[in-house]
Amino acid sequence: MSFLQFAYNNVRRNKRAYAAYLLSSAFAVMIFFIYAIFLFHPQIANSLFGKTTQMGMKTAEYIIFVFSFLFVLFSVSAFLKTRKKEFGLLTILGSTSSQLNRLIFLENMIIGFIAILIGLIVGFVVSKIFLIVGAMAIGMKALPFYFPWKAIGLTVASFMSLFFVISILTLFFVRNNKVMELLQGAKKPKTEPKASWVLSLLTILAIIGAVVLGRDFNSGTWLYVTVLVLIGTYLMYTQLSVYMIRWMKKNRRFFRNGTNMLWLSELAYKMKDNARIFFMVTIVTSIACSAVSIVLILNGMIKEELDTRFQLVYSTDAANPFLQKNKKLIDQKLKENHIQAHHYQITVKDLKSPELKFVSVIKQSDFNKFSGVIGLKPVNLSQKESFLILFDNPKKKKINNVTLSGETKQTYPVTGQTESGISRFIYDTLVIPDSEFAKVKGENTSTFNLYHVPNWENRNPTAESMDTKIGVALSEELSKQKVPVEYSNLFYSSAASYTEMKSANNMILFIGLFIALVFSISMASFLYFKLYTDLADDKKQYHAISKIGLSIREMKKVVNIQIGILFFVPFLFSAIQALWGVRVVVKTQAYDVFQPTIISICAFFIVQLICFLVVRWRYWSQVKEAMV
Repeated sequence: MSFLQFAYNNVRRNKRAYAAYLLSSAFAVMIFFIYAIFLFHPQIANSLFGKTTQMGMKTAEYIIFVFSFLFVLFSVSAFLKTRKKEFGLLTILGSTSSQLNRLIFLENMIIGFIAILIGLIVGFVVSKIFLIVGAMAIGMKALPFYFPWKAIGLTVASFMSLFFVISILTLFFVRNNKVMELLQGAKKPKTEPKASWVLSLLTILAIIGAVVLGRDFNSGTWLYVTVLVLIGTYLMYTQLSVYMIRWMKKNRRFFRNGTNMLWLSELAYKMKDNARIFFMVTIVTSIACSAVSIVLILNGMIKEELDTRFQLVYSTDAANPFLQKNKKLIDQKLKENHIQAHHYQITVKDLKSPELKFVSVIKQSDFNKFSGVIGLKPVNLSQKESFLILFDNPKKKKINNVTLSGETKQTYPVTGQTESGISRFIYDTLVIPDSEFAKVKGENTSTFNLYHVPNWENRNPTAESMDTKIGVALSEELSKQKVPVEYSNLFYSSAASYTEMKSANNMILFIGLFIALVFSISMASFLYFKLYTDLADDKKQYHAISKIGLSIREMKKVVNIQIGILFFVPFLFSAIQALWGVRVVVKTQAYDVFQPTIISICAFFIVQLICFLVVRWRYWSQVKEAMV
């Protein structure tokens, strides 16, 4: 038997332990490969939002690769710890350190090669479905299948390098251990877990501090909030949980009830041993849940980008010589594509105001021209009167007077107020009589060209629609102009902006869901491995207890509790963190952030539940054999 065959047989004989790890690695390879197929697809680069799509795919590739590296490194190091006894026996039989290193290296490379092969094969099979779904996400027609040489090369090179580097790094894990330490392996006597009441108190203080700072979450506090959450989560598993379990054990009535004594006695050890895993699972799951929730919230906000009032807005300084030239370009594009639009040109003066900080002032005659478009009636203002149009008024406050600062220094009583807004480029607006407008001296005077397309609400712009293409073409054309610094130049297309944001958001959701799935499956496989590591000891324990009367029903209850704690305690805390974190980051009263977060948590719970049922079934089938 050659040395390669010996390494292969070791992998094959430990297939039960390696199965979940191998499948998780293969799944990560598959997703990486599918995203690479998108990245190198010839039609993506030529699509309307091809650059955005490729950027998203590249980001996804980096995230998957970095996470896969950490996951594989962490998993292999844990696998090697369980095989120390085996390495000790090989050492006694005469194996040199170089032969052990070679064995470990070959085993890791064999597993890596099999994972890459499985990932590529499954990726080929399902790639057509992903191409259809991905194309729908970015608003394109179904992408045809092509033979992805570049995607195969990138995937193989990336993951072979990953497994090669990790195979080199793992050589240091058993390098300096003595034979006696190797023979003992993971069977060293465990000391009773202890917890410090000081560190337990610090856990509570860290969580309270994060909540307090989260009320004013901004660029200056986000780092402190993140650090406090990480510290609080880690100490909760290493200190506070052990402290709480010891407190529960002191409650004799609860501790001696049924099988509580059995699972509670082991719980403190398991919490302490698995603290790092619980911490990692909690943080990864909470980040994934929060990211999906925020994407769902943004998807609801994007609907407002589809402005049904003014679909094209072009703004310049009043003295800008490019004004008429660009207006003709817009009119020409609309005419060429047979789109009829009503054009309104208004002059806007920006001033400071103590009541509104900044306010845009327009004259009554300009407002009355387009008032019907924004759903308002024309106004008839007497001298010194005004009509106020607020862009956003979440507190629904009533403003009675508006004072214009600067050279004007004039106060205008507000005879009417609305929150409809004119355009997303014209914020809080004050309508005043034409005679008063001539007297006002603004800090900045702009000319806005507003284009309204009738029956726009019945249109549904996509990346392929003419409305979007016109908007994108005009944006690119105007951006090429060398406008002097002293002139402002601003163009907005409702269809182009809406479609681009929607496509980008859908792509983020498409990418994020599968990355989150990679995270969930990888974490579940690692939890399965931790159960498998303790399987031999658990079987001996259950065998001994079954002799004194433990029934199958009682043992199944204990197994359900132990595995349930392993899977669902970290998930519970990650769900709480996601609910709180999304509320802290997305500071808006206009949108419901609770419902999207609950949807994402439920989705992750379903994945976690499926993993729990599979792992419990595998674990229970092994433990049941130990019963007398």
